[in-house]
Formats: sequence, structure tokens, C-alpha cells
Amino acid sequence: MKFSKSLSIFVLIWIATLPVSARQNNTEDPLYIYLRDKADSTLVFRDINTWGLEAPHFVILAKKRKKISFYEYVGHSALRGQWIKDFTAVQKKLRRLRRVLITKVTPKMKEYFAIYPISCEEKTLLWKSTLDTDPWGIADDKVDGEGCPVAEDKKFYRIHDAGGMSLALITRNEIRGLDFYAPYHYEKQCPGRKGRAAIIKIATLFTAQTK
Repeated sequence: MKFSKSLSIFVLIWIATLPVSARQNNTEDPLYIYLRDKADSTLVFRDINTWGLEAPHFVILAKKRKKISFYEYVGHSALRGQWIKDFTAVQKKLRRLRRVLITKVTPKMKEYFAIYPISCEEKTLLWKSTLDTDPWGIADDKVDGEGCPVAEDKKFYRIHDAGGMSLALITRNEIRGLDFYAPYHYEKQCPGRKGRAAIIKIATLFTAQTK
């Protein structure tokens, strides 16, 4: 029995501490399905903490007909993923690690959404600038591969324990997830990938409006 509990805890810790590259968008998550039903087109950006130790924070840009919305969805330490419901008393101790999968919980509008106070003109410009990056045409690490190609001089630019970025592209007909591991680091070491440059551009645009 003790061995079984220890094994369960080990597996859970291993899953929770997977590098960002192994934790990708799950397009069936209730959060994304909820957002799909609220707008015609939605982009959900997330700058992922190294080990997921902080409550997840999503920045959302959406358009429904002519109305553009820009807001955030922030996980609270009290909000737990549905996969935690059946934890044993021993496993519940892992909660203090705050590895929270809030996308697994049906969203609660009043508690976790907050609108960014920017003008209509700023939102229109943000939408246009974001579309200029051709987000629905971005190739992520699943397509281009993670990191840098091995160079002839044998330089190896691999980095471990870095953060990453994810972008969910949501329309009425499709939910598509993009994932990038350590994009700033690899763009510096081996620049040139259009998808990586695009996600950095989107991150810059969103961050400029959320400070």
C-alpha cells in the first residue's frame, strides 16, 4: 500500500514537472470550448512559467462581429482541475505545489475574467497588428521542431528548464493549439523561424497592453 501511494505521488510529481515542451494545449479543455461559443474568432495567449508553479494566466483577444474584446483569465490558487477531485489524503499534499490546470474547469465569468481597460481604438489596432502576424498560418514547434538545428561547428544551444509560450486559435469551427519552448532563447541563438518570430511579436503586442 505504501509503495502504491509512493508510486502515485512520484508519477504525479513527474507529470507536474514536465518541461513546457511536453505540456501542450489541450483543444478539448472546457475553457477553450467556452470561449469558442462566445466569439467568432479568439486568440488565447499564455506565457508559461518554467515549472508551472504560478497560477495560470491567459490573455485573450476576441472578436464577435465588429466588437473586439481584450481581457484576461487568471487562475486562483483555490481553483483546482477536475483531475484533482479523486486525490487521496496523501496525494492532496501535492496541492501546495500550485500546479493548477484551470483549463480543466468550466470557467466562471465573475470570478476569473477581467477586462483590460484600453480604448476601442487601441483594441482595433491590437487586432489588426495581431492579424498582421498571420496567427492562423503560424507553424509551431510541433511542425518546425523544437530548438536549433545541429550546426556544422557542432555548437549545441539546447536549454533545459526554460519557460514557453502557447497560443490557442479559436473559431466557431476549430480550436487549434500552438506551443513554443524557450522562443526568446532559440530566436537569439538561431534566428529566422517565421513561426517563432510571430509568437514573439504577438507576445510583445499583448504585453504592451497589459502592463
